[in-house]
Amino acid sequence: MRWSIPTKMIEEGRQLVNQDRVLKVIPNENEAIWRAEVLDDEKYIVILDGTGKEEDICRCITWQQKSYCPHTVAVELFLRDHEVVRAMAYSKRPLFHYPENVMDQHPSIDKLLTSYRERMDYQLSDKDQVKTYRLKVQFEIYDMTGLQYQLSSERLFYLRLKVGYDQLYYVQDFTDFYRQLLNAGSYRLSNRHDKAVWLMKEAFNADTYDLLYQLALIKENNNHRLEAGLNISTSHQSPQRDFLSQKQLSMLIDFYQEHSESNQDGDNIQFYLDDELVELNFYQDKRPVLLELQHKDENYLVIMNPRMRLYKFYQMIFDGYNLYKIEADQSYFDDLELLQGTFADHSYQWQLSEDEVEEFISCFGYQILAHGLINNIVLLSFASGMGPLKVEIALDVSDRLLKADLIYHYGQYQLSDTPGENRLPEKGIILRDIKGEIQSEQQLIRLAFEKSDNQFINQFDNFNQTMEALNDCQKFFPDEWTVTYSQQLEEWQNNDKQLKVETGKNEENRFLTINFTLDDVDDDEVNEILKAIEQNDQYLQLDSGKIIDLKKIITPQQNKMLKQLRSGNTHWENGGQVPAYQSLKYADALGQAVDFEQFYQDIIHPARSDYQSNPGLKTELAPYQKYAVQWLSQLAKYNLGGLLADEMGLGKTVQTVAFLLDYFDKLPQANVLILAPASVIYNWKYEIQRFAPEVKVVVLDGSAEEREKLRQENPKAIWICSYHSYRNDQEAYHQEYFDILILDEAQALKNERTVLYQSVVNQDSGMRIGLSGTPLENNLNEFWALMQMILPGLLPQKKEFQAMSIESIRKLVSPFVLRRTKQEVQLELPDKSVHNRYASLESNQKAVYLAYLEDIRDRLKDNDVNGSHKHMEMLAAITRLRQICCHPALVNSDYQGTSGKFEYFKRMLERALSNNRRILVFSQFTSMLAIMQDYLDQEKIKYFIIEGKTNKEKRQDQVNRFNQGEGSVFLISLRAGGVGINLTGADTVFLYDLWWNPSVEEQAIGRAHRIGQTKDVEVYRFITEGTIEERIAELQEEKRHLFDELFQDEEMGESSHLTMDDLRFILDMPAS
Repeated sequence: MRWSIPTKMIEEGRQLVNQDRVLKVIPNENEAIWRAEVLDDEKYIVILDGTGKEEDICRCITWQQKSYCPHTVAVELFLRDHEVVRAMAYSKRPLFHYPENVMDQHPSIDKLLTSYRERMDYQLSDKDQVKTYRLKVQFEIYDMTGLQYQLSSERLFYLRLKVGYDQLYYVQDFTDFYRQLLNAGSYRLSNRHDKAVWLMKEAFNADTYDLLYQLALIKENNNHRLEAGLNISTSHQSPQRDFLSQKQLSMLIDFYQEHSESNQDGDNIQFYLDDELVELNFYQDKRPVLLELQHKDENYLVIMNPRMRLYKFYQMIFDGYNLYKIEADQSYFDDLELLQGTFADHSYQWQLSEDEVEEFISCFGYQILAHGLINNIVLLSFASGMGPLKVEIALDVSDRLLKADLIYHYGQYQLSDTPGENRLPEKGIILRDIKGEIQSEQQLIRLAFEKSDNQFINQFDNFNQTMEALNDCQKFFPDEWTVTYSQQLEEWQNNDKQLKVETGKNEENRFLTINFTLDDVDDDEVNEILKAIEQNDQYLQLDSGKIIDLKKIITPQQNKMLKQLRSGNTHWENGGQVPAYQSLKYADALGQAVDFEQFYQDIIHPARSDYQSNPGLKTELAPYQKYAVQWLSQLAKYNLGGLLADEMGLGKTVQTVAFLLDYFDKLPQANVLILAPASVIYNWKYEIQRFAPEVKVVVLDGSAEEREKLRQENPKAIWICSYHSYRNDQEAYHQEYFDILILDEAQALKNERTVLYQSVVNQDSGMRIGLSGTPLENNLNEFWALMQMILPGLLPQKKEFQAMSIESIRKLVSPFVLRRTKQEVQLELPDKSVHNRYASLESNQKAVYLAYLEDIRDRLKDNDVNGSHKHMEMLAAITRLRQICCHPALVNSDYQGTSGKFEYFKRMLERALSNNRRILVFSQFTSMLAIMQDYLDQEKIKYFIIEGKTNKEKRQDQVNRFNQGEGSVFLISLRAGGVGINLTGADTVFLYDLWWNPSVEEQAIGRAHRIGQTKDVEVYRFITEGTIEERIAELQEEKRHLFDELFQDEEMGESSHLTMDDLRFILDMPAS
């Protein structure tokens, strides 16, 4: 049963079933139908489709109108009540017959006669309801005016139809009418008695029926597309109107011409234009004359037929009397529409003087003649030039402006908005293709040009965009246009000159001079060209107007050299000097312009066998330390920077002090600035005074006013300041020049995006020395940033650097990086033993840990794993778990239990103290150090503590006192005291919690295991088993060899920073 059948009708069908009005139901398997009889106000024969298509039939009026009725519904409901499926192919039981004896094999003659009589009565009564004698038809065709359609503002024709016998009535629903006509069905007229007419072929005049039938077929197949395409507003749509297609209108016109008078049956067609009944003549392929040019006195009168109507959709024109079917392209009707609109604005006539009429004919004469709109031969008497329009576009550029002039050529004559460009006939006028000219202007407007002062311009943000637009817009010019260029554009297109590079060496200053030149371009303009190339511009217009194609004038090798020059020398200008070492990168491009043999010999083989340490140095240097001093001295000779990357404990400080003493011998007035972490600035002062007591040194510490006073009072001393105070006082330091700039713990400056990093990079200085035992904590990008600061320009830009092989990086940096390990120099230090000690979670602690871990996994597993927010959230979660491993009180101040690791720590501490060991205890959590302090205070154990908030002088004082034997325990915040201090008074190191990077732990261990240590050092790493601390320990192993691999022959492993997969690994979650 169709879903669209209304509930009310289904209820009517159910009522018929319940009242036993379904009289018969007989299946016919061959035809796949059910024949049934239903008694309603009369007896109805119903045919129910047995295929599942539900194409049912009934002779009642409701079915005629809707294709369904209560009778078809009743038969289907009847079958359902007897558990029979109407689709015979799907029936699971034998076909159903009702009543059961309806299929009696031997019916009596009475039954046969009764059945025959019932059917005949039904047939006759049905025929009596519908009149079948001749129907009269009147066709009325109207034009719809004043409507806006999707195609244009054009007129449409629609049909209205009258049908009847003696009295004619309008068809109220064309769709229903046509459907019944195609199916020879009945249609109810809108008369007073609502009588139906039978739309059989015999009911019409033959020609009329053929016309109606064809109209109905077209309506059925195409009219929905016609109405959709024209976008007829709903307010004008009506079932009484049939909007006509071109084919339908043509058929009606043919019928009209054949039956212009009412035929013998009274059928006819009437045309209503502007709701007025008209008698029409029709013409095919004949163009109407719509304009008239009258010469009146000294003036002219141009008149357009005011009754003209355009029917663009049908390609027809009405001139007030006749309807013309025009075979022409769309431009013909577009031109007429434009002209009609223009004349309509002036009451369909213009009065013109003789000068004005010449201008009118010049502008519109071409179209008027082309379309045959006028008969007057006088029009031609004005014309001199009638050549077809040829369009020339003249292009020019000026900074951010793209300029275009349109020049219209008509044979030997031309017109232009630019003064002085016109070539006009001495007599007569040019018949202009004004439409073609306007279309040319519109083409430019569509390309974003605007007309200004008789010229088309397009303005852009920069010259690059201007030239790109010049290239792009020409692709959209019509092929028939002629494109010409200004002189400067012609020169640009034909230019084939290239940049040249001139070099020179300044022996005294040890700099390389590099100068780019270009023929016929002065030096200042070459500088502009180079800056534009660096900005990746493609085009540049010089002040002279000359246009330079930057991609053509420079070779790839020159471009690469220019970028490297700029990246390594932010203040370099063309013709300026760059450090000699940078010529290493340009050797192929520069050929034999510079001799570097001595330069390389000094750097690669700096050691001299007769070298003696400076007499002012109050200690004896080891051979490897003497080598480092000579290496630094050779770098200083060429004003080059270097990275002293010896392993912790090999004496980087004393080597630096020894170098400074040698340097001061050559340049006594040299200015030296040492930048270091705040925790070690006083240690630097102490070491310098220890090894070189004659050198004046000052620590720039205290308030801003105090630091400024120290600078003013000690201009010739070695200045020592923390990175923090340097950043705050950077304006003061940037006013100074330092011959030597020393960066202690230089790995702290690994982030090139920070203010501190940029300030150090921009500091005016000669030689820069970086000191770091762990110059690589995570990845090669940090190493790039470090070297970029120490020796700007040595390495390429980061993106290019990241693509370099490890071998290429090693080859490039090896002369400027000195790295030795304790094993390599065979330093006789006491042994160092590292032990992992595992503690288990206490029961309450384990409950807290597992609850936090489950909660964290639930919150993280379904979210986006790639976002930076997720990365921070995972880091925070892992930190909380690590704190629980240390002591749950770090995350929950109300926690009353203890910690398995802390209890183990107390036992290990007690054992170490009982063996007279002196212990350094490192933790990254100051709150954990506070718990340890409470315990030590409770046990009355003497200790010292360094945290981030510990005063610098107090820090150094505690270090000195501990090294002199006072106290047995030193509590140290890992990040605040893990670098730059000497604690050789200790012989035991406790690493209470693990840090992400093993380099930080090595730094901490190096506080005790270094030059000056006389005892074996025991290191204990505390790990809580079964927790993320075991995972962190595994992750550390992947980071231990990153720096060493850079200076070994093996291939570089994957950079080991803390990625999202690292974090998931620690949390034991599936990888993304």
